Amino acid sequence: MMKLADTLRRFGVALLCLAAFAAQAKETFRIGEPAPEFRAGRWLNGEPVEGFKPGQIYVLEFWATWCGPCIAAMPHLSELARKHAGKVTMIGVNIQEKGDDLAKIDRQVDRFMAQGCKAMQYPVCRDTPDKYLTQEWYERSGLAGIPATIVVDGKGRIAWLGNPVIGLDKALDQLLAGNFNYEASSADAAAKARRTQELTEVVTPVSQAVFAKDWTRAMALIEAAVARDPKYAGFLTPFRYMTLLHVNEDEAYAQTLAAVEGPRKGRDLASIVAKEDGLSKRMYELAARAVDGETDPSSLQARATLSYRLGEPAKAVELQKQLIGVAKEMKITPTYTDALEEDLKKFETAAAEQGASTSVRLPFRIGQKAPELRAGTWVKGPAVSRFEPGQIYVLEFWATWCGPCKAAMPHITELARRHAGKVTFIGVNVQERTNGPGTVDQVRRFVESMGEKIGYPNCVDSGTGNLDSVWYAGVGAVGLPQTIIVDGKSNIAWVGGPSGIDAVVDALLAGTFDYEKTSAAREERLAKGAAMYKVGREYQLAYAAGDWAKVVAVIDAHPQQAAMMALPRYMALVHVDPVAAFAQLKTEVAKKSGMAPLMFDALTEVDNLPAEMYEYVIAQLGDKPGFGTYESLARSYYRTGNTARALELQTKLVEAAKGMDPTNMTPEYMDRYQADLKKYQGK
Repeated sequence: MMKLADTLRRFGVALLCLAAFAAQAKETFRIGEPAPEFRAGRWLNGEPVEGFKPGQIYVLEFWATWCGPCIAAMPHLSELARKHAGKVTMIGVNIQEKGDDLAKIDRQVDRFMAQGCKAMQYPVCRDTPDKYLTQEWYERSGLAGIPATIVVDGKGRIAWLGNPVIGLDKALDQLLAGNFNYEASSADAAAKARRTQELTEVVTPVSQAVFAKDWTRAMALIEAAVARDPKYAGFLTPFRYMTLLHVNEDEAYAQTLAAVEGPRKGRDLASIVAKEDGLSKRMYELAARAVDGETDPSSLQARATLSYRLGEPAKAVELQKQLIGVAKEMKITPTYTDALEEDLKKFETAAAEQGASTSVRLPFRIGQKAPELRAGTWVKGPAVSRFEPGQIYVLEFWATWCGPCKAAMPHITELARRHAGKVTFIGVNVQERTNGPGTVDQVRRFVESMGEKIGYPNCVDSGTGNLDSVWYAGVGAVGLPQTIIVDGKSNIAWVGGPSGIDAVVDALLAGTFDYEKTSAAREERLAKGAAMYKVGREYQLAYAAGDWAKVVAVIDAHPQQAAMMALPRYMALVHVDPVAAFAQLKTEVAKKSGMAPLMFDALTEVDNLPAEMYEYVIAQLGDKPGFGTYESLARSYYRTGNTARALELQTKLVEAAKGMDPTNMTPEYMDRYQADLKKYQGK
């Protein structure tokens, strides 16, 4: 969900942290006065700083994982730390993380450091649990928001206060040269404190009214502030627009329409509309128009949320997955990616519920006209833009992570050669688990790596959604691979798995294909499937929500599905009743069941189970591990405290994976193996 801070930044308004406003009652630092005691919490990076040494300059940089400007400043701070090594000590001080759960905050900050510590090549610490550094240092700076910088000179005195990218370089150079102007610095700090206080008095009551959704009060405060001094209008613009949406939607609509027809197309306003509940459909539709086709992160987020609000959760899911892919490639902080994942779950739940409520009758049935073919990007040609009369088309839906899809490709290539000129085979890549800017390149590399095993055109359903949401979903397809055959009159002739292609194509070419019989058989399958459709949706919703007790209950309520759902039930049972799950695992091992290896994997994916369970996995998998058991063994050793053995096994797994045929080792698996390797290395 877009935060208020994001909205303010997109309008060019400095983020004013409410915590800083409240702190202004505390006496601010005076330039030249002795700095308070430095008492850090947990150290996250570099050598700990125990106290200030005479003759050494110290720069305290206050930051948070959610703060974009803080992150943007980190490389420059590292450059300054290198430039002045031995004379200036840079200290990053993490404060103002969201929430009250200290353990959760620590995990979040640790994740950030694992990703971004290269940007911070200087000591970094967390505030103390009692927020000493926040209260005795940051809140006395008189600065509005973060990043905020406090410089302590070689005599332990407060020398400079400000933003790390505005004036810090000059202040350090002057301090080191011995010509620092304390009087000018004092006047500058006093001016900053006055501006902060002045803006605090205006913005704080407005923002509090907005957060409380007291729209009438918010508008009255905004209008009074602007009437008192027009210079406040710019700072209050986003607040006024948010408020206007609720107190005078007609005016807000007119303002948005004018922006949509302007040079920026109203994208900033659309991002605000997307996050506001309770607006009219026409408002959401206008906002959707403003960001239609835009692919920057803010617009993608607005498009996904607006699709959800307009009753198109499936589209919202597709856009949110694309956004998450972009965020991961940009290495956006875990704070934001976690929020994106939470929204994705919400959209997926809504899409599943919408699907569960629809009739089993589907948009496209055997004998009906096929929809328009609108591919995203062709990664192997020639491209196909339309269905030619008399030509049969076979659309084969696949993904790089799908083993059966890859297994079918050589046979499809053989059929394409056999029926060249009469039948056009098209590979359609859908449902990649990472749907971002790099998806097309990933699929292209995969297709190229397959060489002659893929001898037919292939496209990626990237950017249009047509082939997945219209074609694949439109025929009620389930799972991959999935095949749709279009006859010479551009009608849907057959839907099924690739194993049935040969007979269908031969019958179509011979003119003996029985549409009536094929349609009746498919309708019967759909009717039988409908009886379990609702059950499947209940299971999916519970699984997506992590409601493991409900997963077990849903499966147990339908014993006729016991065999098919045994593994999913076990995977949920590990969370609900580990003892019962352990007993089931032992039973399957005693039966020498083929499901046992998968059960080992499922068990070792879960943290904090009794040690005897992980020890049992180690005993069963033995002292001669192989590629299929490295991961489960490494996890088990790690969770029983033998990190050295876990690291040894995970290293072998990564090396073995690097040497595998790329068609059998997708980037998703490789990334997971590498992430666990870093964890075992303590990075």
